[in-house]
Amino acid sequence: MRAAEYKNTAIHPFAAQAAREEHDWQQLCQQVCLNSAAGSARVVIFAKESFAPWIFSDAAWPLLSQWTAADYRAIWQQADFYRAISGPSTDSHSYMAVPINRGQVTGLVLLYFPDSIPSLPSAERPLLDMLVMHCALLWQDMQLVPAVHASIKKRKNISRRLLRRLEKLFRHAPIPISEQVFGWSLAEITQHKSPITLFYPDAIERQQVLENISEYSSSTFKEWQPLNKAGERLSVLWTAIKLPDGATMGVGHDITEQKEWLNQQRLAANVFESSYDGIVISDPQHR
Repeated sequence: MRAAEYKNTAIHPFAAQAAREEHDWQQLCQQVCLNSAAGSARVVIFAKESFAPWIFSDAAWPLLSQWTAADYRAIWQQADFYRAISGPSTDSHSYMAVPINRGQVTGLVLLYFPDSIPSLPSAERPLLDMLVMHCALLWQDMQLVPAVHASIKKRKNISRRLLRRLEKLFRHAPIPISEQVFGWSLAEITQHKSPITLFYPDAIERQQVLENISEYSSSTFKEWQPLNKAGERLSVLWTAIKLPDGATMGVGHDITEQKEWLNQQRLAANVFESSYDGIVISDPQHR
């Protein structure tokens, strides 16, 4: 296998990610070859002693090359770097090894030369070392990807469990919820191409709502005035709950009747305050 030679299982399982990783390795190997005048490059990352190393070879690597894990480890142990070395016994090509050593990542970049190895000017060696250091960084990024996906999956599982618990809570809550308040069924809302237009059909008002939502703090309730299916303006207190997977769940409480009652109370108070007549309040026994 010429493009990539995977010797262990620490590779991202999704094809799209694997393709991006291979592209990155190909580009890095090309840069190393340009800097060193090599014909091809092979990256070798040492895993645990009991495992074979992870290996990536660019497309120009010799087909007849018969390097083994023992050959790579021998170069590392003998520190046989930055000079011409021979290949395995059946290999007559010329090679040079550059070490990879960054934290817990160790390995080497093996350079293949179809002809004799040119002398490497001392001024070019730091650049070559820097390019090889990128191999360690790219390897570390590859190891982080599965861990990140595992963390995302864990957060999604936590969110699903939380939603199931909240669903039970809402079903038994003594407050009106969803279609009881707005009139639309859950299917009508979720299947609509733009559900917010059901509640805010006016484009200007809808834009204002969206701008306010982006600045909205989830730590407090805020009053909104959406329309229900009958076209009636409601007063609803809403807050946003951030779930572990990053999604947001809105929780609202209809306070329309409560606000109407408060308005009636204010109106009655205004009547008392502005009246020039005497007003008497009594019970049915005229007390």
